[in-house]
Amino acid sequence: MEKEKIYKQLRSYCNRAERCPMDIEVWLRKKEIEGSDCKPFIEQLQEEGLIDENRFIRAFASDKLRFSHWGYYKIRRELLMRNLPEYPVEQITQQVMEEEGEEEILKHLLEKRLFLKLQESEDQGKNFDEEVWKLFDYFVNKGFKKEMVVTLGKAILNQFNQELGQK
Repeated sequence: MEKEKIYKQLRSYCNRAERCPMDIEVWLRKKEIEGSDCKPFIEQLQEEGLIDENRFIRAFASDKLRFSHWGYYKIRRELLMRNLPEYPVEQITQQVMEEEGEEEILKHLLEKRLFLKLQESEDQGKNFDEEVWKLFDYFVNKGFKKEMVVTLGKAILNQFNQELGQK
């Protein structure tokens, strides 16, 4: 394939979503373009502002938190696996977590899931404490900080107990 045609396709690929250099390399490998031949394409896309690592990190972190409900650690790990520089990954991801309200999102998810677990344990006679710890593990595996999961989870459980005690 000629370089002009490939570059036009790359531009279209980059215009559909945020991309990182590794995404471009993978795309080029599928077109049977390897190693050092990839670099000029990536540099030109960066010069034109079609790919920007910091913008990609911000978009990726925001989308994964809001739509996939991933926590800081899982998002960070995925970004580092894409060969992005560690310092911007940590700084931007932390900033996104604060701006997007990671704690509020986790709290909402925990409230919803704990309420369902409470109903299940009453209906099916399951061990509620065991189910709660399984749920906490689930959110830790989704990348949320263990301390945050346990602290918020216990606060929600206390709130449920107070509401049930008032009824």
